[in-house]
Amino acid sequence: MRRSESTILALPLLALAGLLAAAPAAAFTTNDTARFVREKMWPLHPLHPDTADLREELEHEITRLLDRYDAGGHLEPAYFTIGITGSWILYGYPGEQAYILSDALPYLSTGLQARVKHYLAAEIRAYDPTSIAFEHCDWGWGSCELAGNRRELFTIPTSPNPQPVTPNLWPPPTIPPEGLYMIWRYCDRTGDWPFISATSPASGERWNRMLSMFQSIPDPPTRYGHIAAAIGMARILEHYGMTNGHPYTTAVSRVHVGLLAGTNFNLFANRSYTNFIGGTHDWAWTPFHYQRTANAIGAMLAPEIGRFLREFAYTSVVRRVTANPLEGQPGEPYAIESVWQSWYLTRGAYVPLIPLMGYYGENHMVTPDTPWALFMTHAWIYNESGPELRRWLDTPYSLGDLFHLQRLTATIAAHGGIAWSPAEPPRIRTVMTPSGDIHIVTSGSSNALYAIERSTNLATWHIVMTNAGPEWSITNHLHAPWHFYRARTEP
Repeated sequence: MRRSESTILALPLLALAGLLAAAPAAAFTTNDTARFVREKMWPLHPLHPDTADLREELEHEITRLLDRYDAGGHLEPAYFTIGITGSWILYGYPGEQAYILSDALPYLSTGLQARVKHYLAAEIRAYDPTSIAFEHCDWGWGSCELAGNRRELFTIPTSPNPQPVTPNLWPPPTIPPEGLYMIWRYCDRTGDWPFISATSPASGERWNRMLSMFQSIPDPPTRYGHIAAAIGMARILEHYGMTNGHPYTTAVSRVHVGLLAGTNFNLFANRSYTNFIGGTHDWAWTPFHYQRTANAIGAMLAPEIGRFLREFAYTSVVRRVTANPLEGQPGEPYAIESVWQSWYLTRGAYVPLIPLMGYYGENHMVTPDTPWALFMTHAWIYNESGPELRRWLDTPYSLGDLFHLQRLTATIAAHGGIAWSPAEPPRIRTVMTPSGDIHIVTSGSSNALYAIERSTNLATWHIVMTNAGPEWSITNHLHAPWHFYRARTEP
């Protein structure tokens, strides 16, 4: 099958590395751009029985967040002091919450889904990601005492303490265009399209602000978040029936030139270091950041970008992140995980900088964005299985730790499998049989997805795959490895 006609799940990392190393890199084309603009990531089996404990943890963490909100109102960003580099503030851009919590909806119970939707609808209007660049002072920036309903798990000095913590956020951050993808994802998951506009074509002050965000995407894009922003804008325009105008063609063009440039992962990664790393004591893994200056951190990875890097820059990512056979030789970088095996630990030991950067650091931990960025590399670029991703899960850094919630949802999704499709594909239903086997049912007609045990001789399934009716089922142990194939009308 061609790449666009199958989704392979749970390939071990080494096997995937060998597969990609053996195949020549494909040239990026306009057809690929169309795939990345139109095809969205969908969970096939969001309530997979092997994820009951993970879904329980996800519900617990989100319920804690909502209970704190009900008791004390809006939660402030989280504050971290990691050592000599000083203080950092996370979760200050409101789009991050809308994106990550709405992505968690398919894995939640019905009651909690409704509660999250109600919460997000209120929050995104009170703290509008089209008008708020970052939360800190009442006006958004400057030197302010930390106050309000806090996320930190431990008490921090505030008034009337004689020396309250007053981090300075300067110069003022600007609204990131990445918010366009976050807003699209929120509206697409929750159905709250009136947040953008109640009319079609879209109009109004918020829509005008979104157009300004879109116009701030450089040509060509210079970070992966810019590409995700253009994807989000194209999908928003499609929803409102605005695909015939200049904004839509510009959005698709931005995606194309951005992905074409983004095949050079080393260039994008090195540029992010230049933009976001400061001083001889500082380090983070920053290719997915859009903000890391003046005490404020903002980072976002879209699954489309992970898919793109898996297909077109996999070897370069592995070389920088996990294993470089030539590391230490002139011009060859040390892979992060080869010198920092504890990268996934919450408040783990700070990475040794001399092999990676050529200097030392005086910090006791990294902020949550770096373990998150490395974890999501395993999840969305390496496409690791759910059981493998479990190895890298640790505890949240704070109440409402958005990056931890995204790690949980990515792990749950990996257990049940995902599909790429413009429209939501049939989901897998499971029924336990008296023999203890699992009855797998996938509904749909031609072009639906069918689960087939990996060891099956596919030739024997040709009739099933080409003449599938409205529904087909198979019975087997759910723990067996599976492929998911699209039914099609020709070999």
